[in-house]
Amino acid sequence: MGSSALIDPMTESQHITLSIEEVDRKRHEARQVLESLVATRSSCEQTPSNAMSDLFKRVTGHSSIENAILTARRTVEAYDRIYGDMQRLIMRGSPVPSIKVTVNGVPSVL
Repeated sequence: MGSSALIDPMTESQHITLSIEEVDRKRHEARQVLESLVATRSSCEQTPSNAMSDLFKRVTGHSSIENAILTARRTVEAYDRIYGDMQRLIMRGSPVPSIKVTVNGVPSVL
């Protein structure tokens, strides 16, 4: 089963219906992105010149990579919740929910 999409121009979000296999694949992709960001943060922290050049951190107190990691963690958590919910619904024979995905790819169940 493939996904279908409807874009809402007012909220810049997509309403899509994904199969459980697609949700699982996206969940694994999100985990890979998170792992990559954590590895990148580690290598950046070891380079003193990178720590000083993060203007975002100098202004906000949080580095841009820290913000990206936080967003990636939230995305993984959302996909984990959706995947678990879908498994329970499928086991009960209930219909699969629609999923709202924001412009940056963060999912939520409608």
